[in-house]
Formats: sequence, structure tokens, C-alpha cells
Amino acid sequence: MSVIEIALKSINGKDVPAVTSLQVAESFEKEHKNVLRDIEAILPQVPEKFVKLNFELYEYPIETGIGTRIAKSYLLS
Repeated sequence: MSVIEIALKSINGKDVPAVTSLQVAESFEKEHKNVLRDIEAILPQVPEKFVKLNFELYEYPIETGIGTRIAKSYLLS
């Protein structure tokens, strides 16, 4: 298991610790698609306010060898 680097993200004027779902997958030696699946299964079960404050969906480019595709990840704070 690797160490997760925790960054600070400014939310409502406060710096809060945050990691990405990619970092979680790497640290726990899981496939990112499975971490995404688990996060997305949890989101409907918690209050929307909690989701908005703690799970920020973002997209990033991945080079595939034949072009670039857009993948998704979550910033967890």
C-alpha cells in the first residue's frame, strides 16, 4: 500500500484536506473503475448537501495511443 498525498482544497474560504479517487485506488491497490463504482453506489444513500461538500466530480484526459479520451474521477474532501 502506498502513502496517499493529501492536498488542501479551498472550500468556502477554508482549506480542507482532499484526495482523489485515483489516489484511493492506487493506495489500496484497486482498479479505479471499481472505486468509482463504489463511490457512485454510496452517493444516492447520503444527503445531497454532504455529497456537494465532499465529492467533486471532475474529468481528466487520458492518452490512449490512438488519441485522447476523457475519464472521470472524484475529489474527496
